[in-house]
Amino acid sequence: MYKRVIDFLCCPRCMGENFSLLIYSITRDDIQEGVVTCQSCNLWFRIENGILDLLPLHLRRNDRYEAFSKKHHLPYQSGIAEPAGIMDQKIGSKESVFFTYAGGGLLITLVMLFSRGGHLSTWQNAPWYSFTAGALGLVIVGAIGYTVPRLGMAKAFTLIVASQLVMAILFDQFGLLGAPIRTLGVSRLFGLALTILGVWLVLG
Repeated sequence: MYKRVIDFLCCPRCMGENFSLLIYSITRDDIQEGVVTCQSCNLWFRIENGILDLLPLHLRRNDRYEAFSKKHHLPYQSGIAEPAGIMDQKIGSKESVFFTYAGGGLLITLVMLFSRGGHLSTWQNAPWYSFTAGALGLVIVGAIGYTVPRLGMAKAFTLIVASQLVMAILFDQFGLLGAPIRTLGVSRLFGLALTILGVWLVLG
C-alpha cells in the first residue's frame, strides 16, 4: 500500500476520514506491513503483504487479525461486543442503551408470558435496593457501548472489570446494600494493587 492512499480512506464503521499510519515494514514507498487507525472511532486495520484490509469487523477473518495483533502487541478487536459500539457510533449512547434494553426487555417479557408469570407475585419479598440492579445494568451497558469503539475491547473491558472489582471491595468492606462485611486483609489489598498495576500496563 502506498502512503498517499491514506488520504482517500473512509472508515467503514464511523465514516471518519482521519487516519494515523504505523509502519512496520516498507519497500521504497510501498508499505508491506503496518496499521492504519481511524482517529474517530479508534478502529485499526492491518496492512499485510502490501495489502490494506479495510473490511468492517463482522466481515473480517478474526484468526488473521488475532495473529496480527499478537505479533505487534495490538488490542485485538473482534465482533463479539461490537453491536453496542456500532449503535453508539451511529445513533448515540442513550439511544444505544435504549435499544439494547428494549430488546432484552421484550425477550424476557415473552419468556415470562410463556411461563405464566413465574414467581413474579413474590416480588414484595425482595429488599427495595435489589430493584436497582436494572439501573446499574444500564450504566454497565452504556459504558461498554461508549468505551469499546473509542478505546478498543481490551482497554475498555479492563477498565470496566477493574471498576467492578473496586466497587465489590467497597461493598464488602462497609456492608453496603445488605452485603455481609468482609474486611480488606493484606492478601486482598495486595491483589487489588496487582489489579491496578495490570490496568496501568494494559492502558499504557
